[in-house]
Amino acid sequence: QGSLWKAIWKHLLLFIFLYYCINVVYRFFMTEEQQKIFLRYILIFDDFTKYIPLTFLLGFYVAMIVRRWWACCQLISWPDHLLFNISALIRGSDPETRIIRRTIARYAILTSVLAWRSISLRVLKRYPTDEHLVSSGLMTREELAIFKNIHVKVDPHQKWFVPVNWIQTMMVRCFEKGTLTHTNELRVLLDALEKFRNGFFQLFIYDWIAIPLVYTQVSTISVYGYFAFALIGRQYPSINQFEQPVDIYFPVFTILQFLFYVGWLKVGEDLMFPFGADDEDFEFNYILDRNLEVAFLIVDDLHNQVPPVYVESLKDEIELLHTKGSASLSSHPQRQHLRKYKMKESEKKIYHENKGHPMRTSLLTDTHSGKTSACSFSDIEQAVFTNNEHEGLRRFERDTEGALKAASSPAPPYPSLGT
Repeated sequence: QGSLWKAIWKHLLLFIFLYYCINVVYRFFMTEEQQKIFLRYILIFDDFTKYIPLTFLLGFYVAMIVRRWWACCQLISWPDHLLFNISALIRGSDPETRIIRRTIARYAILTSVLAWRSISLRVLKRYPTDEHLVSSGLMTREELAIFKNIHVKVDPHQKWFVPVNWIQTMMVRCFEKGTLTHTNELRVLLDALEKFRNGFFQLFIYDWIAIPLVYTQVSTISVYGYFAFALIGRQYPSINQFEQPVDIYFPVFTILQFLFYVGWLKVGEDLMFPFGADDEDFEFNYILDRNLEVAFLIVDDLHNQVPPVYVESLKDEIELLHTKGSASLSSHPQRQHLRKYKMKESEKKIYHENKGHPMRTSLLTDTHSGKTSACSFSDIEQAVFTNNEHEGLRRFERDTEGALKAASSPAPPYPSLGT
């Protein structure tokens, strides 16, 4: 499944059939004069194939599609992160709390079905109507009635976000009731829900906005045009241009080129829409089955469950065992590339280039002598620091002397109060 032969065998058989039809006409139904004229066309058509840059076109085309395909693969929403947070923050074994956790898990799977059946043919065939959701247990009759009463005028079928809103409302009510004790807990749950919702929304964008049709047409026409010219240009004449007899009945290298180029094109065509029902498309049905089982395990069966702690956990040495099969395999542990590098003793010595700071120099002029000398910035900084230090000391002495004089002088008499 998904092999090269399954993708191109019909095209390859058609190419070989047309090739030998032209070959038979050339060898058995043309006169010698017509064969000479046909030989000129062979040379012309063979030159035409050299003017089509297939490698350049297919390289950019397929690389873009593969990046797009991998981006879609990474946007598949898994409910594990959301439900782990639900199990950790909405705690309790009473029936009401269990129902809340299981309902949130069911709504998460319901969101997946509603969203994916709009883009995946596999999911659409599994759940073609809303009644199938009720029959499978993903939705109750009361929820279906509420769901049908919600109208989206732009696109009536795009109501996959409704269960997400239900989950959000249940989280807020848990906070109001006191099950969630802090706003940070509510924020953690809302962030996880937003991340879960964003995956579906991004997949819808990839489904809505396809690769420009002109890009696909250019690549497709180039490949099939190349081999249309090759049907004539790769015919082997009975006498080549050097008048030497040549008779090769099977175009080996042309067939190899066909496998490479058409197979390359088929890679892009098959990966362009990964939501179909082909062999290489996403297995959304398996993902739904897996998510449903894991969801209820997380929120119910595994909730508040942990094995008992034993004294054996305090052992300092834990040995990882090997089987005979693994022990026979050669081990190549990752090592640092400088683990064997050794420095010479002379290289280990501390290097002193200058005792001072290796700074730039500047001209400093003495105000008394008028001499100018070159000084480094470190010298200037030291001079400024020394000057500031002396200036500060002189200012301190003046302030101290003034304070002593003021203390030794007699205090002025208090003014008399008027009667």
